Amino acid sequence: MKPLGLPPGALLRLLREPPAPVVASAPIVVVGPLSAQLSRSLAAGGDAALVRDGGGAGDAAVLLCVLAGDPTPEQSDMLREALRKGTPVVGVQTGAPRDIPFIPAGSIVDCPPGSGFPIDRIADAIAATAGHGAAGLAARLPALRGAVVRTLVGRGAARAAAIAAAPWVRGAHLPLLLPLQAGLLRDVSAASGGGVPEGPLVAGTRVRPELGVALFTGLVGRRLARSLPGNGAPVRALIAGGATLALGVLAAARASSGRAER
Repeated sequence: MKPLGLPPGALLRLLREPPAPVVASAPIVVVGPLSAQLSRSLAAGGDAALVRDGGGAGDAAVLLCVLAGDPTPEQSDMLREALRKGTPVVGVQTGAPRDIPFIPAGSIVDCPPGSGFPIDRIADAIAATAGHGAAGLAARLPALRGAVVRTLVGRGAARAAAIAAAPWVRGAHLPLLLPLQAGLLRDVSAASGGGVPEGPLVAGTRVRPELGVALFTGLVGRRLARSLPGNGAPVRALIAGGATLALGVLAAARASSGRAER
């Protein structure tokens, strides 16, 4: 017997195994004009050790480079180092907008002089480039939380939709979707400041409500998809993506509510 299409024991393992830890082991390194001011804004209300004013790109979670036009020779060297070591880079351009070598165009935030740093847009760029490590950063840096949670939920929904629409995945969507959704719930909880379960017992008591919703949603979604005319890839993608989006929003709201009560 395979409950909800899951192999025997898979659901039990999902309930019993503790989530992998979400930690930020490397800081955001900020360099360039007014880097100290930007560092303070990003660290406001959080762990200042995770935002470092100056330093090398090699041990950074993200290199945040403030530019006043073209990069200085020192900044160019640092950008090359970041590219060589695979360090994500975000540029903050206080001069005229332009393309900058070694920084993707979508990772450059324009900041007209005298307008102050657009922290929300900078946070969006960090969330988009930092990958999975963004959750650990947001857990300890409130300035990043909204942007990181939005990015996590959006990516999770897109991945769920892609899994459901994949033509080579037949009748086995739920076993793939549940671990994805469980990981999303863990990351969103951490990024929202709700903490990360520590150990099987705590994990079970804190994750089980959302996991129950995920299982219920998977069952309802599967039956809904089968009942609709055609039951094609677009329908499956819409249902899986929408359900995952809803679960992410629920997890973020629950974590924020728990933080407000503490």
